[in-house]
Order: sequence, then structure tokens, then C-alpha cells
Amino acid sequence: MKPYCYKKPSTLIYLLLKKFKGYQIRLLKKKIKNVGKSHKLERLHIWSYKGKDLSEFHELTNLKDLLLVRPSIKSLDGIENMTNLEKIEICYARNLENISALESLRSKHEIKYITFT
Repeated sequence: MKPYCYKKPSTLIYLLLKKFKGYQIRLLKKKIKNVGKSHKLERLHIWSYKGKDLSEFHELTNLKDLLLVRPSIKSLDGIENMTNLEKIEICYARNLENISALESLRSKHEIKYITFT
């Protein structure tokens, strides 16, 4: 499956995110908003996410694949209800201090692949 990349933030991105459930969404601009409202989204790959945690994405219950590269997050709060997650990759998360939300998720659901680099 080819990744879907959209470089210009606009209201169109929200409409596209609502329709694409099996596509890899790469957020290239920090101004793109409402990704957390894309309930059908199954794959989310984000570079340089500026949030303190993942609470913005707590409604993404169909998410199967999450990749965060160089996020500013301090905790994984927000992933507790993502019970369809099969793969979590977090790379270069220098500020990450608290992964207790991951343990909460693992108590509800078996995650096949978890990596921190």
C-alpha cells in the first residue's frame, strides 16, 4: 500500500483523513489538525509531533500502526483505548519519561510489536 502524503494543510486534509482508513498518513506540517477525529484511520506515522502526550489521538480506536519519530511527548497518555494497535514504533523520543499508559493498554490488549529507539 502506498503512503498518502499531503503537504499543504487545509480543511481538505480532514475530509481526506475521514475517508482513508488503510492509508499511511504522514503529517509533514505541524499545522494539520483534527487527525484525532479520523476514527477510521488505521495507520498513523508522525515526524516531530509537538504535543506533550498522545491525548489528541485517544479517539483513534481503529489504529493498528503508530510510528512517532522525534516526538516532543513526555508521556504516552492517550493510547490506553487504542485496543486495535498491533505495532508501536517510537524513535528518538528524548523527552519521554512516562510509559505507564502503555502498560494500561497492554493489560487490555496484546500488542504484537513494540520498539523504542
